[in-house]
Amino acid sequence: MNSEIVNTLRGIYCTGNPDLLVRKCNSKIVFWDEVVEKVKSIANRVTVFDSAGSLTEKLHADVNTVCINGITIKYSSTLYVSKIAGFYYFRHDLHTDNPDRDALEPFFHTFGDCPYSTKQFYLDEMAVQYFGERGYRYLCYGEMAEIFPDKIYSPVSGQYELRDLSSLLFDLPYMQEIRK
Repeated sequence: MNSEIVNTLRGIYCTGNPDLLVRKCNSKIVFWDEVVEKVKSIANRVTVFDSAGSLTEKLHADVNTVCINGITIKYSSTLYVSKIAGFYYFRHDLHTDNPDRDALEPFFHTFGDCPYSTKQFYLDEMAVQYFGERGYRYLCYGEMAEIFPDKIYSPVSGQYELRDLSSLLFDLPYMQEIRK
């Protein structure tokens, strides 16, 4: 894990100031509405999630659907933007029905950092430029799984625990623990 991420998270989680974290989670990213409009200009349908009290602003985009030789392929993307630090993550998905009658699974689904369709590529490029201009850094899937080197206090267990980067920057469950 690079030192920029470690230092940012230590400043938020290890200062003994939970009010700072709660304030950030109850705020909204100033340019979020503009991001939503940019995504809407590329994707077929966009769902914006309520971020009140959350570590992140989040939207899901049904990017496009194509039908080739009777097989429908659905492309979607989910954008996570941290409200507590200048990081974001873009997850791209591909889903298709499995036409094999002997298949164990009725569909194929995969996800990752890299776009699967041209429209997802355009979304990705828009995010790189837009967030880059605002000083935000992209985190890849591998980085999100890295364990933060310091233990973080969990009000639920009453113990200090190791956490992965995704739970410290993007996930709602941690905020739910703080409020209890």
